[in-house]
Amino acid sequence: FDAALAEQEAGLAREPDFRPARYERALLLLRSYAERIEQRRSAWWRERGELLARDGSGQVRAAERRQPEARELEDEAARELRERAAEDVRRFSAPAAEGDDARAACAAGVLALAEGRLAEGRSELARALEGDPDLEEAYEAQAQLERAQGRLAEAIAAYARGIEHDRGYVPFRDGRAAAWLTEAESREASGGDPGPALEAAIADATEGLRLAPDRFRSWYLRARARTRHAALAGWAGRPRDEEMQAGLGDFGEAI
Repeated sequence: FDAALAEQEAGLAREPDFRPARYERALLLLRSYAERIEQRRSAWWRERGELLARDGSGQVRAAERRQPEARELEDEAARELRERAAEDVRRFSAPAAEGDDARAACAAGVLALAEGRLAEGRSELARALEGDPDLEEAYEAQAQLERAQGRLAEAIAAYARGIEHDRGYVPFRDGRAAAWLTEAESREASGGDPGPALEAAIADATEGLRLAPDRFRSWYLRARARTRHAALAGWAGRPRDEEMQAGLGDFGEAI
């Protein structure tokens, strides 16, 4: 996001009241915030694993079963991103210019999602899409909100609605591929068949790569789906060596 963010920063430096740049910068800051929180969450999980390994009991204390909320994971860098985004949302939305109501609602919804106000986020995003059914960032945020609440089927459906409106927006494909991967893990854990979900993830990531061949996330998601699909088939006595090699090749492309 750095280049896009720098472009909006330059636009606002030239014209501080340029509303499109204010809106785009708010969304880019919130994307960067979400990325920072995911990095912090990954570090939190690694720390939990190291604690369990040192403890040796394999027991997880009740206090450690709950994942921390985004605000609990904030460091100074994340807090600065969220506060800057909140200020941009405030300035864009008060008052919203004529024709900007849908985007104001979308920005407010994405901010609410980042801050854990999920009910408010859901309401604002629905209002945004009612005002502008082609607002791709609202579909993306809606899907992310559903995932945050563990509603994978609803998240996949939200991405599908977004794809109906914009088949060329690659984050819809990546987002749905990631949701399918989580669905596959859930099915496997409960004794179900993860195969169809993995195949759907592969299809979405492949379409993402057709649209944007240099996209790291699409390569990475397809690599995960392909290697898992091949491994499961191998354990079931149906080796898929070519698919495993293709998946490892995707990891190479991602790196």
